[in-house]
Amino acid sequence: TPVVQDLKTVSATPDLAPTSGAKRFFVTKTLYKGGAVLNACQTSADAASLGGTWVPWLSTAGLSAKSRVMGTGPWKTLGGVTIFSNAAQLGTTPSTTTITDETGVLMSVFERVWTGTANGGSSSGLTCLSWSTSTYSTSSSLGTVGRTGTALEWTDYEYRQCDTNAHVYCFEQ
Repeated sequence: TPVVQDLKTVSATPDLAPTSGAKRFFVTKTLYKGGAVLNACQTSADAASLGGTWVPWLSTAGLSAKSRVMGTGPWKTLGGVTIFSNAAQLGTTPSTTTITDETGVLMSVFERVWTGTANGGSSSGLTCLSWSTSTYSTSSSLGTVGRTGTALEWTDYEYRQCDTNAHVYCFEQ
């Protein structure tokens, strides 16, 4: 059965292989607590047999999400739709708000996604202690989350307690 994605009809079973020259992008199907996100993308990609090297869209105290993602793009959803045309677009808004998880299934809208990242791609300063611990005190227990399904809030929507669960955006390198 076809699925409508950004006013285009795509196969319900998308081709998960990389498109020539393009890199892939997905949101983890699994929800993670703030201290367990740094390896989430590679773990999820490996479990889905995607191959490649994957990094999360996460800022830390010393590294912005925008500088974590290497390459010039474009990055496409696993359904083959361009989400970021080039590296400069990473600091703005995605070209589509319809995205898939690592198995190619369309994500629900308004899902929370850990980012630690302000609009523009730099650190928001709220990074769950740089995503390095599963134990949080009240003063260090917040992380920035984005939200799927909305271009303007994709990377900076609200702050959440780090011991709550959210998804992770993943970029192929």
